[in-house]
Amino acid sequence: MLNRRHVIAFMLLIGFAGFAHARGSVPIVNVENAAIVAASGQAPSLEAVSAAIHKAGASQGYPWTVSGESAGQLVLTTIVRHKHTVVVNVTFDTKTFSIHYGNSVNMNYKKKKYGEVIHPNYNVWISQLRQAMEAEFTKL
Repeated sequence: MLNRRHVIAFMLLIGFAGFAHARGSVPIVNVENAAIVAASGQAPSLEAVSAAIHKAGASQGYPWTVSGESAGQLVLTTIVRHKHTVVVNVTFDTKTFSIHYGNSVNMNYKKKKYGEVIHPNYNVWISQLRQAMEAEFTKL
């Protein structure tokens, strides 16, 4: 009887551990027209906003690099633990900025009937990028 209890307890433990480890996909959260608030109270130039975004991306634990740039638009890419790649499109003017999903590798991205879903860490990384950008904008 004792062995049977151990087997059942072990199976339950394995089952719960597997459940806890599994991470479902979540809806992608894009940043839409967030305000750029500069300390000076003045609208910064496009060049200053672009430089602030570059700095914010480079300051992250897994730095974002700029691979494409045009007036009011940047393409940022990050590679996490040599395993996950995320590409986002950042559009901006002198008053607002937006961050939209571009592409990813090994992030469980799927297009569903109700929208796009991805690994939950994507939204965490985008939130961290947004916070870093907003911090840089306050220095302008």
